[in-house]
Amino acid sequence: MKWRILHGLVFITLAAAALIWLGDDLVLAVRLLSGQLSVGIAVAIMCFTLPHFLNEPLRWWVWMRGRRPRLTLTRTYHTLSVVALASYIAPVRVGIPARFVFFKRLLAMEHSTIASIMVVDALCAYGTWSVVAAAGVFLVLPHVGLRFPLAAALSAGIGVLLLIGRRRSWMQCGTVRRLADQFVGLTVAQGAVNTLLVACDVVCEGVRHLLILAAFGIDVSVVTVTLVTAMSVFAGFVSLMPLGLGAYDFSMAFLLGMVGVPREAAIAVPLINRAVTMGVGITLGAVSAGHLGLRPWALSTRGVGKARAARTPRR
Repeated sequence: MKWRILHGLVFITLAAAALIWLGDDLVLAVRLLSGQLSVGIAVAIMCFTLPHFLNEPLRWWVWMRGRRPRLTLTRTYHTLSVVALASYIAPVRVGIPARFVFFKRLLAMEHSTIASIMVVDALCAYGTWSVVAAAGVFLVLPHVGLRFPLAAALSAGIGVLLLIGRRRSWMQCGTVRRLADQFVGLTVAQGAVNTLLVACDVVCEGVRHLLILAAFGIDVSVVTVTLVTAMSVFAGFVSLMPLGLGAYDFSMAFLLGMVGVPREAAIAVPLINRAVTMGVGITLGAVSAGHLGLRPWALSTRGVGKARAARTPRR
């Protein structure tokens, strides 16, 4: 755990150093933004931010409907909202362990069920983002020369999956078999619905970045911005940094510059997006923590256990 905390603090320090280094560009961006930002654009940005925090709870609720018919979307939302709060305030990646803790104690879910749904949801989410990001490489960056390496990487990945699928011996492992048993009841229709939900999240992310650019008075097509956003978000995924810190920001600034966005705006867009999403996420998470009977200092296993004992209804 110590090295993870040190890892997060190093990247936070690098981000602070980047802010200082790019100070002049940010000052210019603030001046441009203050002259262009209207109430309508600000409200629109917020409207395309809020659905992001409903998307994952809705997906989990879809996965769980067959097993927990009494589980409400509201309670699922509040639980994942608290998970998001923990992810935003921690300097390390705590999303996966936080899901195990909060879903076990607030929703009384078994660890094997949590793990299986995380796996299938990750396949839907990362798969959709990677497809859109790959489309961005082909459509937005045709001159970079990544078409063949990307196609080779995708083909290799599909080949590995096919080889694994043909092997039956791995199913003899008790842990893997118990995890696989949890997939029984998860239908293709649920996967299709959740993939569509992820696609809607991709579009909302692209439109939100487009609105931020519109606040600077910059006109870029929504398709280009969405593809650039997908590539940047995917870079954040593969970096394994907390919140994609660094990889998303620099990728976004670099790619926006490649499609003709001025330097100061290209640098400011990911920072503004982070400020908006983190502000909304922390606010919603604090509200959900209060709704569940938690306090900021009690977001721990012990505190969650007390809240669950007091508020979780019997199955």
